[in-house]
Amino acid sequence: MLYVFDVDGTLSFNGTEINEMIIESIKKLEQYSNQIAFASARPIRDLLPIIPAFTDNHLLIDGNGSIVQMKNNTIDVMNPISANSTLLIKQLISKYNLNYLVDDRWNYASKVKANTPIIKQIDPGKLAKRVPLNTITNPIKIILLNIPDRIKNFVANVLMC
Repeated sequence: MLYVFDVDGTLSFNGTEINEMIIESIKKLEQYSNQIAFASARPIRDLLPIIPAFTDNHLLIDGNGSIVQMKNNTIDVMNPISANSTLLIKQLISKYNLNYLVDDRWNYASKVKANTPIIKQIDPGKLAKRVPLNTITNPIKIILLNIPDRIKNFVANVLMC
């Protein structure tokens, strides 16, 4: 049987680790020839430090399904954000001076205030590189922060087109 576990809020309640009792229970499932997979909104590089007991030979479905790490440790991007949408989002970031987190297959670009809760979840294992936004051409996930109320609807309408 295949068991797929969500991580944040299901296995990890603090965003940084999984309780040892939960880990042992998952390992017991494997002892009975079950397959284990982990799913997360996070990119793979941010998930690996939370599941160190399960980083080998497990299917990882990350970035809300946009990126998958297969059992042989190959990483496949399933559905990157289109080039047109990426260009538009980058223009909005620049025009409105938005804070952001943009993930590609492994690295990321960010402009995030130090007191933003998401900061502790960005590359906690120091596995990636923080790169300039203009170097990310095939993002898998974009989070926009501090969007002023006056432009939220505009941004939503533009991105829906």
